[in-house]
Amino acid sequence: MQTHCPVILFDGQCNLCHFCVQFIVRFDKQITFKLCPMQSDKGERLLKAHQIDDPLSSMLV
Repeated sequence: MQTHCPVILFDGQCNLCHFCVQFIVRFDKQITFKLCPMQSDKGERLLKAHQIDDPLSSMLV
């Protein structure tokens, strides 16, 4: 059993990101990834902890 799952931060307001998240949910049968919108409290804490100032330029793992 995997103890640490990679977290994918995505723009929760972006239609393309939403499509990508739906794709991941559909095909990630072993639940390898956790998904987190950048605009959430946890997303903002992760961005700050990793000193990411311009997160909306891409999805982040």
